[in-house]
Amino acid sequence: MQCPHCNANQKYKDGMTCGACGYRFALDPKKPPNLSDMALKKAVDRISGFGQYAFTYTQLFAQIHRMLLKKKRGERVGCAVVFWIGMIILGGFIVTNLPYWPVFVALAAVFAVWMTLKIVRRPAKLPEDQVSSVIAEYIGAHPLEGMATGKRLLHNGDAGWDDALFGHAPQGILIVERNDMAEMLILNRFHLDNKSLVVSAEKYPPRAFKAFRHILEKWPDVPVSVIHDASKKGHRLRNDLLNDPSWGLKGRKIKDLGLHPHDVNRLKRPVWIPEKVAGKDAIVQTGEPVENIQAGYRMPLDIADPKALMGTTSLAMVTGMALLSEALLEEQRRGAMAGGFGGGSGGDVDFG
Repeated sequence: MQCPHCNANQKYKDGMTCGACGYRFALDPKKPPNLSDMALKKAVDRISGFGQYAFTYTQLFAQIHRMLLKKKRGERVGCAVVFWIGMIILGGFIVTNLPYWPVFVALAAVFAVWMTLKIVRRPAKLPEDQVSSVIAEYIGAHPLEGMATGKRLLHNGDAGWDDALFGHAPQGILIVERNDMAEMLILNRFHLDNKSLVVSAEKYPPRAFKAFRHILEKWPDVPVSVIHDASKKGHRLRNDLLNDPSWGLKGRKIKDLGLHPHDVNRLKRPVWIPEKVAGKDAIVQTGEPVENIQAGYRMPLDIADPKALMGTTSLAMVTGMALLSEALLEEQRRGAMAGGFGGGSGGDVDFG
């Protein structure tokens, strides 16, 4: 085991405490799903840009899911190699001992190719609890300061918040579905870089919701956009906001930027998570979006890392194009080739 704190190599038999620096290993690499502390730290470093960005639990979840799937695919390739070695030995026996051996060898070769394709192409599935339990064990021993919890900005003076925007009309208002998403964007200064107010559908942070009502009263023409997961709840979000009198949005035009189900198919690696987690329910990467949603799955908007998500969201707000729509992705590609878009969010095309 490699220590993520001092990089020393610790032998498994020597225990779960680093002999060089005293770091306590949280994950047992010999227990399924066989992930190490160092592997999880690398996942955190990747999504956070080595500590540059705050991130959500879902962003970490999606990254761990990809890592475990990659391990599963590697194991399948290993099985295919062992299978081919066995078939080669069998072929040698056939050639040596059977008459009409070319026919038998040809049949064995066809069977071997069919079995190899079956082994390699079979969709890999992971139970939700295999991913969540790894994260829970690690966080229990080593809390992640960079992870947005949806609770950090409940009180005045919390780090990452800035009232400078509230004295002027923002360029836009962004309502997100979940508290941790709003917190992640604010901690990463998305609201300042894009001169926009960010608030969650649950009215978090409270100061942002108070500012929201002030802005609508003083500058009623400020554009309002919503973003959400591809899910039953996300699909209803725009109408729920319009029908809730506490928001004061009735009769206003709200741009629903998605994530819309018909745009999910453009993702190379979707992560459909069961809405009501029963532990053993599998995360799926296939299936028609509408059917998955009806079956009780959701495709979280934040499977993308923070930088890519902020870049895509920034462009969607400016152009009014839906997240992951063909028009927006084409605009994003052009912007990336031209050196990126303004607002400090970049022209990232890799959305998970």
